Amino acid sequence: MPVFIGKRNLGASTLLVLTLMACLAGIVFESTAVAASGADNASVATQNPSGVRLIKVSDSVWVHTSHFNYNGWPTPSNGMIIETATGLILIDTPWTCEQTAELLNTTWQMFLKKPVLAVITHAHQDRIGGIAVLIADNIRVISTPQTAQLAEGAGYPRPESAIDQEMMPITVGASDSIIETYYPGPAHTADNIAIYFAAEKVLFGGCIVKSLDSNNLGNISEGSVANYQQAVQNLIDRYSDASIVIPGHGSWGGRELLTHTLDLAKAAY
Repeated sequence: MPVFIGKRNLGASTLLVLTLMACLAGIVFESTAVAASGADNASVATQNPSGVRLIKVSDSVWVHTSHFNYNGWPTPSNGMIIETATGLILIDTPWTCEQTAELLNTTWQMFLKKPVLAVITHAHQDRIGGIAVLIADNIRVISTPQTAQLAEGAGYPRPESAIDQEMMPITVGASDSIIETYYPGPAHTADNIAIYFAAEKVLFGGCIVKSLDSNNLGNISEGSVANYQQAVQNLIDRYSDASIVIPGHGSWGGRELLTHTLDLAKAAY
């Protein structure tokens, strides 16, 4: 079920207007961003005023990292940007509307492009918190139907249900690039998906995958500890050629993050 995106004129972002339109429309945010950790991973890093950092990890792939005061701690969260000739593909938003508006402003300044497509990997704030800003800026936002339903139930604008969770693989094409969205089964949440950019062997595991300094699976109240092992094994088997693995939180690396997460899942069950 391919989903293709086409060219559109991308004007400069009006940061204040976007923030007011989106955040005051019902999305409440707390601005507690600080400089992102994990700079040892960086080949190129750019930090904007709100603390959202862009780090280049391969020729066309950047990680965006933002922080939010979660349970009393400034918690980092990773998303991804893929640069294509048509435009940028955004994987997940930062935590807040304000951070997302800053990210759009930064990407325009850096690339003279804005996202033409955004993919949401599940319906938690660290993945979807800035969706209202994307919609206000006429950026197409897609997810699985389950994520769309959960997002709406949580009070977020509903993404377009363009990814069939039961079909594997699903490809999203953008002229010179193709990404694959993959549902490995319930793990961190019931609706979590992963993203693979085969051209540069980059796997965005999102919150399914844990960083090497994680000593447990974190919050799985909406997921499945019983199926977590199988979900991670599915990622290991399917993406055996992945060379860069990006977790939802913390530092990224190689396939050792997958085996580490598998060990955590085994210990939890």
